[in-house]
Amino acid sequence: MNLKESLEFYRSITLELIDKIKCEDDYSNLFEKRQNIIRNIETLSFLKDEFKQIATELDILNMEDLLKKTISEEKVKIKKKINYIKITREARVKYESAQFKPTFFNKTI
Repeated sequence: MNLKESLEFYRSITLELIDKIKCEDDYSNLFEKRQNIIRNIETLSFLKDEFKQIATELDILNMEDLLKKTISEEKVKIKKKINYIKITREARVKYESAQFKPTFFNKTI
């Protein structure tokens, strides 16, 4: 596999990864595939300028930025869900504990 094919495959995996993250599907194996492609690219012999040209041609840097943005957006969504669950759990616990506490009324005549 040459450099251009590897980078094209890397780009396609990155696009697929972005879609999977947005759909909240399982995407762990895609990260492994990307890492394997990176290892494969490291073993290839190429010039730095050649890599830059192909990466620019395939718009790899913008794909990476889009992936980072998508991951951070999903992270924020998940944090909001966790906070909502935490708040509802606390409210439920306090409500349940308030029901079972004995209430005493002082009546002065």
